Amino acid sequence: MNKLIKKISRAQVQSQVYDQCKEFIIDGVWKTGDKLPSENQLCELFDVSRVSVRSAIQSLQAQGFIEIKRGEGSFVRNFSISDTLDILVPVLSLSENDISSVLEFRVMFEPALIPYAIDNVTDEDIDKLEEIYDEMSKKASDLDKYAELDKDFHLYILKMSGNQVVFKICQVLMEVFSSAWRVVSNKLGASFGLICHRKIIDAIKAKDKELARICVYEHVKDIYLQFNDDVLKNESSRNIKK
Repeated sequence: MNKLIKKISRAQVQSQVYDQCKEFIIDGVWKTGDKLPSENQLCELFDVSRVSVRSAIQSLQAQGFIEIKRGEGSFVRNFSISDTLDILVPVLSLSENDISSVLEFRVMFEPALIPYAIDNVTDEDIDKLEEIYDEMSKKASDLDKYAELDKDFHLYILKMSGNQVVFKICQVLMEVFSSAWRVVSNKLGASFGLICHRKIIDAIKAKDKELARICVYEHVKDIYLQFNDDVLKNESSRNIKK
């Protein structure tokens, strides 16, 4: 272990301790289930203060790399990419341009996943989509709730693709621009969305990959164009007021 330790400079001590410990975990020096050296041992290994080691340990725990068991010590977690992506949700804050880019990502990405979703579709999946659609119909007058169900609908189709990493990435992005989703839903109204979602379900039920892909593409592209149109109108309004 001593041979693996890199000399710590006095600047950004805690960050360097964290980075080295993370490397040990990622590179498999410390494997899943391994107990980390004690705080005293880490202080000795890195030649740093207990405060720096404790801060690094807390960061590793917050990032999901380790778990701390009271009275036992710190242990390497069996973490996954999906777990790691979860930490993005509370820290990302997107500007209007960022949200536009995320919506554009949906236009490029979501339709491409439809054939995979149809390959994996089951009767239970169809029932779930119908269930969400029915709830959307019932909540058509409550556009905030409708927007949440709209998001659930699209996430469920993405989950049907069978790739958990892809699903998690899309889940994170959709959570980040939830507020924008509500704005667009309020602008377009429920009737527009219900028509689009009915077409998507029917195409999936028929296992028509190309039709389903086109339906999803047209739907998410309309959302993207509508959002950008609203941004331009808001900018024009702000410029007029100036």
